[in-house]
Amino acid sequence: MLSDYQGLVDRLVRDDAGKLTAADRDEAIGLALIRYGQARPRQGVADVVPTGDTLPLPAGWVVGSSTLAGLEYPIGQLPPASIPGELYLGPDGLVVMLATRPAGPVRVRYTLQHALSATEDTIPVADREAVAKYAAALLCEQLASFYASDTDSTISADRSFGQTRSQAFAARAREYRKQFLAALGIDEKTAAPAGAVVQLSTTDSRGRSRMFHGRS
Repeated sequence: MLSDYQGLVDRLVRDDAGKLTAADRDEAIGLALIRYGQARPRQGVADVVPTGDTLPLPAGWVVGSSTLAGLEYPIGQLPPASIPGELYLGPDGLVVMLATRPAGPVRVRYTLQHALSATEDTIPVADREAVAKYAAALLCEQLASFYASDTDSTISADRSFGQTRSQAFAARAREYRKQFLAALGIDEKTAAPAGAVVQLSTTDSRGRSRMFHGRS
């Protein structure tokens, strides 16, 4: 459940100085859930009654996230029989346009978002650590940026400390991201660059406002 990921992410990041908030952590977990779903989407199956040559979307379909994985008709044959169809945006909304007019229900296979809350967790236990490490990577990247900017040119000791902390968190972020990709069998060379940024709402050691920049 969500609390398991929260505790695991906290232990992976080890933000001893308390620069991150619980909201920062939970946002990173949410982004990690989305990234995981792109690699290993949750599978949904529903038997839907067609209207002529169109098929309403299953009740569990999430517009903007779900994708059509397959259409089976007639249902229950071995090997499974399939019929062609594709998503179509009509005046009444998004439907599945079929190439034939089935005489009975069509089994729709589709993808949907994973769920993670205090009462629901659809991520396989074997992938729990990978998801937590991606969230930790996002947070470590932000901490690296934080400490890189938390320096004062007039105080060399503070500058050296900030640079050391920044380098340590940057290295940890790279390692966690690498481990996430390896766990899911994603080639690092073909992995899409990270575009997610978790913003820290805080100030530097002298009380000044601070700007953070995500990875380019």
